[in-house]
Amino acid sequence: MVDKKMKKITVYGQEKAKEILQSAFKTGRLAHAYLFLGPEGSGKDAAAISTALMVNCENRVFGGCGECRTCQAILSHEAPDFSFIHPEPKKNKSMKEEVYRDVIRERLLKKLSDPYSAVKFTPEITGSPLISVDQIRELKKGAHFKVAGDGMRVFVISHADQMNANASNSLLKLLEEPPPQTILILTSIQEGALLETVVSRCQVIRFSPLTEKEVTDALMSERGISEKDAKILAAMAEGSITRGLELLETEFTEKREAALEFLDISINGLFEKIGTTETGVRMLKDREFVKEVFRFLIIWLRDVMFVKKGIAEKAANSDMMEKLTETAEKFSETAVENAVDHLYQTIDYIGKNVYLPLAVYKVSSDINLSIKQ
Repeated sequence: MVDKKMKKITVYGQEKAKEILQSAFKTGRLAHAYLFLGPEGSGKDAAAISTALMVNCENRVFGGCGECRTCQAILSHEAPDFSFIHPEPKKNKSMKEEVYRDVIRERLLKKLSDPYSAVKFTPEITGSPLISVDQIRELKKGAHFKVAGDGMRVFVISHADQMNANASNSLLKLLEEPPPQTILILTSIQEGALLETVVSRCQVIRFSPLTEKEVTDALMSERGISEKDAKILAAMAEGSITRGLELLETEFTEKREAALEFLDISINGLFEKIGTTETGVRMLKDREFVKEVFRFLIIWLRDVMFVKKGIAEKAANSDMMEKLTETAEKFSETAVENAVDHLYQTIDYIGKNVYLPLAVYKVSSDINLSIKQ
């Protein structure tokens, strides 16, 4: 392995969780098994990797120093005492096994270096990702070897709630008889999807949704985007860095422009113009696009409310203050609240497969009526 400096892993926010882990390490009281529980994008995987680095890093740094050979080996998934597994979909029958394994490894290395990113697969790899019993068995093979050096063996099971029944039962045996110098870390969005016997053998550490400022800081640091763009994305990310990163990758500017175009049509009652532009046509066909556009519009209306209340400095869309002020002059506070309620309700309906054009036209009419009332 070639020596090179690698990026340190940062856990944004979650001060209580970090304090628990670092204090336990310093006092020699680390549990043999942890369950990191919390919403997607709150930092569970980042904290799990950071813990593995801390207990093995030559400099004993939470998140790793990024320089020592042990940190490099862990982040390259070449360390003998570190394993990270995540749900894997089945490969297409026509896909060669070695190609499939290369894709899986590529996604794994991406996750280790960028733990807030979502793991995505190409169309050739199909089916719902699951953690299989074979993955757990492979992990268990290395559980009873002697740990190299004075560090600890760390197994991370990301999205443990996606283990199938056989995998869960196989893991339970490892939890019941944990090997020495070994830490098992499970991360999960929901506790109820795990066997009670698995949960009961883990120390649970809860992760909360992040604040908008924490998500903003993370997006600026991880992707180098401007504070202006980071604030808008953070306002829509619902406390999830992963969600913010996904929004960044999906036509961010186009969706804001589409939201404002739709709002202008709705304010002026020009419903016949819906579907006459390239963006408008997409609004009548693409459910996911429409939901994202409406989420941008909700943030815009939230900013309108800030302007009306005299706290415009809180607006995420601060680069368009003149347009925000113009919109604020057309809405009462009650109209803003009603319009936001209609948008949230429509997003919910779209997720339930309501006829899309009908939903789009109706919410446009509802926004128009909100202004007139």
